[in-house]
Amino acid sequence: MSTLFQPALLEGKAIKSTKELTFQERNGRLEETYWNFIIFPLIGDDGYALGVLQSLVELSALVINERRANVVEKLKEQVSTGATISEIWTQCLASLEAYPEDVPFALIYSNDDDSISSASSSWANSLKNYQLHGSLGINQNNSAIPSTFDLSERKSVYGLARACRSAITDRKTVVLRRHDNTLPADLATAIPGRGWEDPIETVCVMPIAVNGAGALAFFIFGLNPRRPFNEDSLQFAHNLRDVLTKSSSLLNQAKFEEIHDNLSAQLKISTLKAARNEEKFTRMAESAPIGICTLNADGKPIYCNDEYLNLVGVPREYDWKTIWDSQATWQEHVHPDDIHGIATAWKSLLCKEKTSVTVEYRVKRPWTSVDKATGSQLTGPTWLMNNAAAEYDENGDVVCIHAWLHETSFRHYTETLLSSRLQEALETKRASENFIDMVS
Repeated sequence: MSTLFQPALLEGKAIKSTKELTFQERNGRLEETYWNFIIFPLIGDDGYALGVLQSLVELSALVINERRANVVEKLKEQVSTGATISEIWTQCLASLEAYPEDVPFALIYSNDDDSISSASSSWANSLKNYQLHGSLGINQNNSAIPSTFDLSERKSVYGLARACRSAITDRKTVVLRRHDNTLPADLATAIPGRGWEDPIETVCVMPIAVNGAGALAFFIFGLNPRRPFNEDSLQFAHNLRDVLTKSSSLLNQAKFEEIHDNLSAQLKISTLKAARNEEKFTRMAESAPIGICTLNADGKPIYCNDEYLNLVGVPREYDWKTIWDSQATWQEHVHPDDIHGIATAWKSLLCKEKTSVTVEYRVKRPWTSVDKATGSQLTGPTWLMNNAAAEYDENGDVVCIHAWLHETSFRHYTETLLSSRLQEALETKRASENFIDMVS
């Protein structure tokens, strides 16, 4: 930095620099810092510079947070192109490769990359075998990096495996640090060409969960060794995690819907066959984990199973057939904003515009659940997805409508929560940019 004083001393010129990178020794190690400064020459009576006056303003936190926000944005753009879960992990590592200072190394462990079952299993059942999908910046032959591990083994010889188990059990980010010896020694190493080639000081271990049901993968990465670990660092890690979680959730949602459509079609065939054998159909319908209902073309119910009545909030002992006796009666159970959508879908079936429809709507019955990690109560509107298909006679007239109903409240709650977190990250970025503009 001393070379910056030369023009001021030798030529009497004021020097201004913005976001100048310097490395300062703080707490016993070099720290990446950024400064705005102005150097004024102090001119003597003889016209020569006697010295300089320097004005300094540190912008380290703003510059680093701005850079990290850019990492998150680029990651979001790149993983959105993934057509499978496996491609999302690959695109993630490819995106982070362009940021050697902020992400010196990264690892992704996954279980059954493109299997829907891994996303829908319970949290406890997700404790199984994980394979190393890929790595960035660090040799996969490193003795601290297992190619596979089983989280059901409580006393694994690998520190990363134990950290992953802790992360999935406690449902939180596990931070491994060099200074407290929680970071395996073979990971506390310098990465050629990345992280200023300083030994890694801090590593974050995070489960990537889908709909809060279980860990689809683990994302492990080292942080900038020339920056202190603080709340901003942890937020950066969580922003990366949230991008991966939302991307994989949206992809799995599409797969779930595809499977659901196939199951609905199969269930329709089964229902038509079961009409010839009422007893067999009744047994099947009553044991189904989704709501099943058959209605006349005028909207009067022919049959409803218990799950259907449970979802719409009407007990079996109630005269449930009166629900559909008039338009006003069934509307009492539906959120006012969603009544039009149901009426439109029903009309499209009766008018033969469509042979099947899917409509998602809210009912007035509130949704509640319990967060298994904190024990706190989750609340929100009750969302239902209704798949309906018309059955026609030989003249092409609608004989009846078959409907299949299941609850999607938790999915909507999770999507809203993830969108809120990403929006908060974007607002932080915009606030930082505005502040930098004011300072500059």
